[in-house]
Amino acid sequence: MGDGGLPAGAALEYFFKNSRQFQKLDDVYLGPVTPPLGVADERNHPDLAFEYFDDHTFAIAAAEDLAQQQTVALVRGAMEYGPRALGNRSLLFDAREASVNDWLNKKLSRSEFMPFAPLLKEEHVEKFFHGTKKVTRCLPFMTTTLQVTSACAEKYKGVVHRDKTARPQVVSKKTNPVLWNILDHYETKTGNQMLINTSYNVHEEPIVFEQNQAIKSFKYCKLDSLFYGNSRIRFRR
Repeated sequence: MGDGGLPAGAALEYFFKNSRQFQKLDDVYLGPVTPPLGVADERNHPDLAFEYFDDHTFAIAAAEDLAQQQTVALVRGAMEYGPRALGNRSLLFDAREASVNDWLNKKLSRSEFMPFAPLLKEEHVEKFFHGTKKVTRCLPFMTTTLQVTSACAEKYKGVVHRDKTARPQVVSKKTNPVLWNILDHYETKTGNQMLINTSYNVHEEPIVFEQNQAIKSFKYCKLDSLFYGNSRIRFRR
């Protein structure tokens, strides 16, 4: 259902009339790549401070902000295809806070009942979810709801639904090494293996793509950090 069904249906019709050869995808980072920031972007936003990193220090800086329970927007690399934000156009936060559904949804102008999804490394998935082996291929795409374990329900209240389920995104180092490294550094700093991942957009607006949309949403929502490309953007203090 939805507008996305039209192109998918057209592609499936062509597929069944022609080749019928399936090709498995390890990821769906199939969209346009984030445009780089320029000097003009900094000049246009004198109220913001810009810092620049390489891939390694970028992941460390993002993990440090998350360890301090800051709201971190992440906009980098190729845009995700499909219904879920999978780390390249995402908003991340500590998954332990039970009240996060209320205040973070308000920041994003969303209804309080809209749930957030857990983000974790593939190495930890069986510790926190039941029935993972039957749906291994689905787990990187945040499309399958699973029953959580008691360890998950007790510790990560921000991502568990009332019926003790959650819809995880499981990340491998192969498919998204920067996102995996953020999780790895975050775990080293805090001992926590899970983050909240929700799409980076204000309610009823599309997921952000380029710098103007990313910065506009950052300012509107009054977030703590925006990691755009290999830069970190914050409000000047």
